[in-house]
Amino acid sequence: QATANTALVKEMAATIQSNTSSYFIANTRGYIVSLCSAVSGVINVTLPNATGCAGMIVCVKKVDASVNSVDIYPTGIQLIDGALSKTLLAQYNRITVVSDGVGWQVIA
Repeated sequence: QATANTALVKEMAATIQSNTSSYFIANTRGYIVSLCSAVSGVINVTLPNATGCAGMIVCVKKVDASVNSVDIYPTGIQLIDGALSKTLLAQYNRITVVSDGVGWQVIA
C-alpha cells in the first residue's frame, strides 16, 4: 500500500561526482553518487535542506585507503537517522540516504 510520501521509480540515472575536498551537495531531485577521496585531508559533505528535496537519494562513498574520514552532515538541525552526522572511515565504506521531506533516512 502506497502512502503520500512513496514514489515509484521506473528508471533513474545517477549523477556521479568525484570529490577531493569538502563541499555542499546541490538541492536537486534524483540520485547523486559522490565518490570521495580523502587522501589530502578530511572531507565534510553537507546534504541539502531535506524539506526542499523529498525523495532525493544521495550515496556517499569513500574511495581511498587513507586514515582521513569522510563526514556527512545534514543542513541545520536536521538529522541523518536520528544522528547529527555519519562518518566513513575505511576505503569503500558507503552510505545511501533519502530525504523524507523533514530529514535524511539511511536506506543502505
